[in-house]
Amino acid sequence: MNYTRRAFVSICRNLKKTIIFFLLVILLCTVIGATIFVNQAVANTEENLLNLLPPTATVREDMEKVNAILSDTGTWPDMTLTPDQIRRIAALPYVRDYDFFSNMPFYSSSLVPYTRQGTPTETRFGYLWWVRGVQNPNIHDIQEGHIELVYGRTFTTSEVNELSFVALISEDVATENNLRIGSFISLNNVVVSWEVEDEDGNPTVLGEKSYDLEIIGIFRPLISADTVDILSELDNRIYTPNLFVEMANRFAFEIQADEDYLFELDGNHITSYRNFFILHSSHDLPAFREAATHGIPRHFVVYDAGNPFQGIASSMETMVEMAFMVLYLTVGAAIIVLSLLITLFLHDRKKEIGIYLSVGVSKSQILLQFVLEVVVIAMIGITVALFIGRFASEILSHNMLMGGIDLSQDSGFIGFGLDPLMQMGFQVDIGVGDLMTGYRFNFDSQLVRTFFTVGIGITILSTIVPMIYVLKQDPKKIMM
Repeated sequence: MNYTRRAFVSICRNLKKTIIFFLLVILLCTVIGATIFVNQAVANTEENLLNLLPPTATVREDMEKVNAILSDTGTWPDMTLTPDQIRRIAALPYVRDYDFFSNMPFYSSSLVPYTRQGTPTETRFGYLWWVRGVQNPNIHDIQEGHIELVYGRTFTTSEVNELSFVALISEDVATENNLRIGSFISLNNVVVSWEVEDEDGNPTVLGEKSYDLEIIGIFRPLISADTVDILSELDNRIYTPNLFVEMANRFAFEIQADEDYLFELDGNHITSYRNFFILHSSHDLPAFREAATHGIPRHFVVYDAGNPFQGIASSMETMVEMAFMVLYLTVGAAIIVLSLLITLFLHDRKKEIGIYLSVGVSKSQILLQFVLEVVVIAMIGITVALFIGRFASEILSHNMLMGGIDLSQDSGFIGFGLDPLMQMGFQVDIGVGDLMTGYRFNFDSQLVRTFFTVGIGITILSTIVPMIYVLKQDPKKIMM
């Protein structure tokens, strides 16, 4: 009888020991499999989330850090990046395109806003207009499909790099005011003191200056009508180059410079710029997030479309850390427990070993027989544990992920009312359903191979001590 046949006969003959070993393999490999499956599911979720996220980010101040600096020093830190700082970030290899813009209020008595409901409200300075300065000559809102140019042109490179009095207005505003390409609009820059009131109780006007802008382009908003607030804002938005807004801001800065209530301002940070960066891929977001903060003040952070999901990401990281900890402990425990159990079983078969040795069976064949017994039982147990571990880990990790989602919702992480990217016109349409769709187990051949490799590897390592036990056996001593 060769060692292969002896191995299968021994498995059937020692049925109780076979069942004990089989159940122990299932238990240990189920835990090991669950940790492997959790890691794979988390990796799938992160991959899916990155695929869903738009490759867009903005660098902005972190108000918690700003308040901490204010508390420590008693002074406000710079609340905006300079154009040069923004350009340095834009030079990173992850950035495909970028822009930075500024907003400033102006007044006009001759230019009437367009309203979809009711009538526009006129202040004592005229109608309020928010002018958006841009740096991208082609206007990023046009490139992203938020608006479309219907008449005229966008800015030239020289118009954004040199002070130019040109503007784009919406089609509805042009119709409302009977304007066309080549027409001029007048905007008034009113500087008031909010600390000093006139005899009527209104803020005192410190100075004002009027600017005439030539209409070079007329656009039409493309955002759906169910977002009335955004649509109304686009209808009455006026696009100009950044330098025009900066010039108007500098005029206000110089007028207000002597006001005692104003804190000291840096002349390089007069204009507040908002920036955004379009990356080559959403997979570049983690690397960009790390690289962009180098060389800028520490109270600035990178905000991207993945920030609302940081609470869920933390939950997934916790799952991975726990899974790895359990994996290492279980692998170590499995090797020790299985080694002791196999050695104990072999000790009970000491006489059997002595008989084999006394009739001339080599120790190598005895070792092969015992290893084959262990591997056959382990393979069946590992196969069963594969399915049990997958099922158990899916339920456990699914519940942990849902707990992270609930916690994030309670904390306000998932909710885009104050999302900086959405405020700049970038739509981030990702919900809980998208995350749960991405949270999946790919029961593919690679995962199965990994699981069986780990399981069989543990089994083989567990036979090292029993092999040494067999090799030390002397048939004369055993049979005496």
